[in-house]
Amino acid sequence: MTPDQLDQIAKAVQDSLLNSLDREIQSATEQLGITEEISDDDWQTLVDLILA
Repeated sequence: MTPDQLDQIAKAVQDSLLNSLDREIQSATEQLGITEEISDDDWQTLVDLILA
C-alpha cells in the first residue's frame, strides 16, 4: 500500500472510532445520571483513560 492509502485508511478508522467513542461516552453518561456537560479537556481525558 502507498503512504496515501494508509493515511486514508487511518483517517477513516479514526473518524469511525471517535464517533463510536462519543456514542458510548454519551450512553454511559446517561446511564450514570450525569447531566454535566463534558468539556473538550474532559473528553480528551476520557479518551486517554479508555485507550490506556
